[in-house]
Amino acid sequence: MFAHPKSDHLTHLNALHAYGYKLANENVDMELWCKEHMLNHTALAEIRSIRSQIVNRWEKLYPRDDLTQSYSMAKSDYADKLCQALARGLFTNTTYNRNGEGYVTIHDNFEGLIEPHSSLVEANEEWIVYTTYRLGAKPHFDMFTAIEPEWIENMEYFQTKRMHTNYGKPKQPKVHKSLELARQRKGVQDWSEAAESTGSSAF
Repeated sequence: MFAHPKSDHLTHLNALHAYGYKLANENVDMELWCKEHMLNHTALAEIRSIRSQIVNRWEKLYPRDDLTQSYSMAKSDYADKLCQALARGLFTNTTYNRNGEGYVTIHDNFEGLIEPHSSLVEANEEWIVYTTYRLGAKPHFDMFTAIEPEWIENMEYFQTKRMHTNYGKPKQPKVHKSLELARQRKGVQDWSEAAESTGSSAF
């Protein structure tokens, strides 16, 4: 009912929105509704309370700030905008698909599987960001969102000079190639290489 095919984060957000809509527009027993939909009523109520406190505080500090205006769920690019924000906010928690055999983190090369209850467990996405990495007999990642390399290719973390190498070659060649293809599709260049070729600083 709440599942989003490309994001566990959006799945949780969909459940929160549904809870809020029911609470505001329908005369229903919210504890019973949550139980029927396998949701935690106490947690959802607390989340809404915390959000309200944050928004109220922000509006007092910045009364004319456009950031306090909600981005409408009705907009066609609503999900993409949120996924792009997650991609850039969780950039250090980025992983790459290992030929359908799980995922590997960028730079550190930590391997792991998708948590079995994830909406993305059979999606086989190329790039994903995650919230938690869990060690164990079978290391796995929790809370995923599928992302596009075009959303992150211009961040310093993903520039060629930051990539680990073996004898001068990228340690993660598929990651390097995917980022380069994303730059080609956008018609841009790795900014660290561009700065080097022009003799200017990337900073």
